[in-house]
Amino acid sequence: MDRSIRYFSRKKRAGFSLVESVVALVILAVAIFSLALVPIATTKLFVHTADHERATLLAGSLLERIESGEIVGSSGTEGKFSWTAASTADPATGGDIWSVQVSWASATGSRSSQMERLVRADE
Repeated sequence: MDRSIRYFSRKKRAGFSLVESVVALVILAVAIFSLALVPIATTKLFVHTADHERATLLAGSLLERIESGEIVGSSGTEGKFSWTAASTADPATGGDIWSVQVSWASATGSRSSQMERLVRADE
């Protein structure tokens, strides 16, 4: 009788139980799912940054074209970007402060970028 009790208690302690195995699998699944989301988030961030950079470059280019007199209109579109330009007089310098706002639609909603430049009057 002593022998059967010892054998039974040893057998019960050896290996993993079903509950332990399920808990380990759940922890592993959560870890793998979290790691799978990293590339998706990184891609979204990359696209948002690239769009913002393109909008900033477009705003700078538009301000250059406004300063050279190439652009007369106050709004337009270029690709997926739409822009508006407005000027206010600056009495201190005698020039105009031009403001260009570039807007675009992204997966997370509407975005915009604004840039201003002082354009002095011709002397």
